[in-house]
Amino acid sequence: MNGGFFALVRFVSLRHIASSPMRSLLTLLGVALGVAMVVGMTASNESVLHAFDEMVDRASGKADLEVTGDESGVDQGLVDELAARPDLVAHVAGRIEQTSFLEGPSPGQPGERVLILGVDFLGDKEFLPFQTEGGADVIADPLAFLNDPNAILVSDTLAKAEHLSPGSTLRLRTTEGMTDFRVEAVLEETGKTRAFGGQLVVLFLDAAQLAFERRGHVDHVDIALAKGVDVGTAKAALQAIVGKRGSVDRPSKRASQVAQMSKSFQLGLEIQGMIAMLVGMFLIYNSVSVSVAQRKREIGILRSVGVTRRRVAGVFLAEAFVTGGLGGLLGVALGGGLARVVVGQFAPEISRFYENIAPPVPRVTLSLALFGVAVGLVATVLAAWIPARRASHTSPVESLRRDLHATSRARTPVRVLAIVGAVFLAAALLLARVRLVYVGFASLGLILLASACLTPLALVLLGRVFAPIAQRLFGLPARLGIDNVSRELGRSALTTSALMLATSMSVTIASYTNAYEASCMDWIEQSIPADIFVTAGSPLVDRNTVAFSPTLKDALSEVSGIDRIDMVRSLTATSHGLRIEILSLGSEVYLAHVAEKKYRRVLDGPDPPPVDILSREPAVFVSENFSGRTGLHAGDSLELTSPTGAHVFKIAAVVVDYSSDQGWMMMDRRWATLYWQDERVEALDIYLRPGTDPEDAAARIRRRLSASTASTDGLFVTTNASLKGEVRHAIRQTFAVSKSSEIVALAVAVLGIIGTMLAAVIDRIREIGVMRAIGATRRQVLAAVLAEAGFLGLASVIVGVVASIPSTFVFVRVVGYAATGWNVPFRFPAEAVLRVGSSVILFALLAGLLPGWRAARLEITRALAYE
Repeated sequence: MNGGFFALVRFVSLRHIASSPMRSLLTLLGVALGVAMVVGMTASNESVLHAFDEMVDRASGKADLEVTGDESGVDQGLVDELAARPDLVAHVAGRIEQTSFLEGPSPGQPGERVLILGVDFLGDKEFLPFQTEGGADVIADPLAFLNDPNAILVSDTLAKAEHLSPGSTLRLRTTEGMTDFRVEAVLEETGKTRAFGGQLVVLFLDAAQLAFERRGHVDHVDIALAKGVDVGTAKAALQAIVGKRGSVDRPSKRASQVAQMSKSFQLGLEIQGMIAMLVGMFLIYNSVSVSVAQRKREIGILRSVGVTRRRVAGVFLAEAFVTGGLGGLLGVALGGGLARVVVGQFAPEISRFYENIAPPVPRVTLSLALFGVAVGLVATVLAAWIPARRASHTSPVESLRRDLHATSRARTPVRVLAIVGAVFLAAALLLARVRLVYVGFASLGLILLASACLTPLALVLLGRVFAPIAQRLFGLPARLGIDNVSRELGRSALTTSALMLATSMSVTIASYTNAYEASCMDWIEQSIPADIFVTAGSPLVDRNTVAFSPTLKDALSEVSGIDRIDMVRSLTATSHGLRIEILSLGSEVYLAHVAEKKYRRVLDGPDPPPVDILSREPAVFVSENFSGRTGLHAGDSLELTSPTGAHVFKIAAVVVDYSSDQGWMMMDRRWATLYWQDERVEALDIYLRPGTDPEDAAARIRRRLSASTASTDGLFVTTNASLKGEVRHAIRQTFAVSKSSEIVALAVAVLGIIGTMLAAVIDRIREIGVMRAIGATRRQVLAAVLAEAGFLGLASVIVGVVASIPSTFVFVRVVGYAATGWNVPFRFPAEAVLRVGSSVILFALLAGLLPGWRAARLEITRALAYE
């Protein structure tokens, strides 16, 4: 039995693959690219999530619980208070965790980023980032090390990269500027020293507090519980001791919070991967359908000699299974490369704006590879099921007929599909009223299905419109090419649907990113009024900046042309389960300057706000996404936890702000320094006197800083125009990943056009022979094939752009809102439509060149004799 089946497979499938290698290769590549998208996007997400876990494990690998606060840290006195509970706590220690950078390769530029850990060598040694007995075998002179604030330990990776050894000097950025540190010892590689890519520096806790002005505060308090103590019980008891001064939780909780902040990135990657796979399924379905149509006579012969329907279906499913398996394996290999490209694009932006993580190296694990192959197999078999079943139910008499096109025309129920599409579209719009992420995805899927169902009707209607136009412009061969689309409506609709899906999603994603980018640009223009900015580590106040001493302001007070200097500090706090970005500044200075420039849109509260609205009492502005997620409005109160306890703030206004998709607040610097007890600043916002040239003033500021500090490495002096340009670049870079997936999705669909046109040429060999026999030139044959391919591309663009309108609505108003909380207005992406549309039509024409060339080169006698 099995031998007979394999012989059948060899006769029907392998012979056909050998005779049509190009079409078989195109199908294989379509499966591979679809799997590559799924594997690549999944590997990208997993690598970033792993980087978040590594971030938490930097120095708390042995901790059962940890106490954390915001960026100002928690009171170091909590260590002694918690240690006083030996019934709950076995080990407890505080640590500093600070990202800084080395001396740059050129003056004024920062070097490599490093993670600085400040650990307590005199206290509990349970959490030291190396395995040793008291540090004696690592530190040659422990007493000298503890008494030297500039002594450091470095990881083996960093030592090799910077050619360091005990006694070497390493320059690091601290609050007071670039500072020389002496390498006391090099740490051997362990799981902890490999954190942050191995770029690790260890200081004594007191030295770290001195270097970064953190006296009396630590970033984390690590807790190892006493033997037999239940984690849940201990957490509640220790939280009661800590009170409002910090949060007690498992270390893994912090990773999940950070991962939540980048969820919008991950959702976008996942949906693009699934769309590519869906496009690939259309391609597979089309390919197997073409294969069935081309082998109708073979099927008829097999059925006539007694081959059962089940075996006929099995042959095509076996062929699809092999294609899916090989395509899956190739897709897994391609997915690894795609993951590296994607991570290289968006991981730096996560690290810059969400949380400092080491550059993750995406890995395609065995389980992910097996999943990718399984996706290819399942998608291919599912896509092949309908045409395989159709092949098995074709009667021998019908199969032996020479009219290869009659059945395909009869089996395209245009009206029924149009009605089904209308129902799907109505259901999608009803679902879109529910603003939940996965409900939005379901609505998006229904819109795509509706578009696919409506595609046959669209092809018929567009053919009636464009056929006479094509005849007038390009002659009868162009009319014939477009008419061929209607003759092979089933096959043409499948190809157009695949390309339409790719086009629609490309335009939808472009619309989505364009809406956010345009809204962010408007917000930037309204919310950054200062003329010049001084920062350390990065021109923006992001995760790469290093806080510095406010005394730097004094060094600039005498520079000519300066009117006012405002000190800015960014903090984080947890409120209502959201990790909130808090911007503290001199609110009266800020509001006085933005009042005349039309302040950012106020959605709730006084408009424009009085200049003293944030300084006369503890009050904050909050972003619209925070207001939407919490239900808080102007006039309400909220509680924020700081190192000095919990404090109540009044919500003065709700404004549009895109700083964080978790939530954002602005408060006066007075309350930040009072409650958070942190005088450091991250930026000096400089306002110039009227008539002062910003570039000249910036040059004077750089000269003044160079004369007053030991080193200007890592200090950025940025004009307003340059800063806004940097923000624009960061925003565009954040959305750049969508371009790579757009290219892959379009490539999958274009492969479908090539396959369809090659099959069309094979099916019409006799017809082409007749055309050539009655006088058609080779150029006219080529023109007919190109006209058909170009019309498929044009129809895909038209239907895809129309379908992108409801898709964009769902993406922006449902998926985007659920992920970020931002109400972003829809903006028609004319540039994206032109870019994608012209690319699709051009690629469609190029895809028709090879089949057209083959058709034009056919010999008349061989074509007329073709069976």
